[in-house]
Amino acid sequence: MSTFESVDKKCAVCGNVFDTTVIMSTNAFGYPDLDFRPPEMQRSTMWHWVHRCPKCGYTAFDIETPTDITEEWLCEYMIPQFESMNFKSELAGLFFRAHLIADRKNDKSEMFDSALYAAWACDDAGDEENAVFCRKLAIHALGKIDDASVITINRKALIMADLLRRCSCFGAVVQLLQTTKFRDENEEKIRLFQIKKAEEKDSSCYRTFDALN
Repeated sequence: MSTFESVDKKCAVCGNVFDTTVIMSTNAFGYPDLDFRPPEMQRSTMWHWVHRCPKCGYTAFDIETPTDITEEWLCEYMIPQFESMNFKSELAGLFFRAHLIADRKNDKSEMFDSALYAAWACDDAGDEENAVFCRKLAIHALGKIDDASVITINRKALIMADLLRRCSCFGAVVQLLQTTKFRDENEEKIRLFQIKKAEEKDSSCYRTFDALN
């Protein structure tokens, strides 16, 4: 099961102290999706992966880490950009806020994570148009990550392939994976599965179970 605790957090931008909920423990049983979205119960904890200051609107995975983001920038740039979007899911909007701020901070890893999580929240809300939009943001951010300590080359290729296929960029999936062969048996099965689904022009969500069995 997942357990939570109410704690005080101090916003790194405006200094506001506010009460929020954090995850103390969780678990994941079963197979993740092909973009590595975890199964339950971790899957249902997304509301607590990111935190938003109720005073200035600063939003981040770690809201207390020092930053050069200012309240002025949040008001003049981030809020207008955010308000131009029309998300069906409040949670997707929260992650999109985090993405805009991570972009400003040039935090490539947080840019990618927040865009991907926004896409997942859009999936859950049946917001297909914005799910594709967020996946394209994630593709752009993932392409900028070249540090193997952040994400391995193989994992990056497999996630990129799934993002592209879910955006109906089928030719790009085949081009990305057709000349690569993974030594790991499971990764190789996923590679071949992605190519097959891309050739079938199938943009549906699949779990690793589907590729491995």
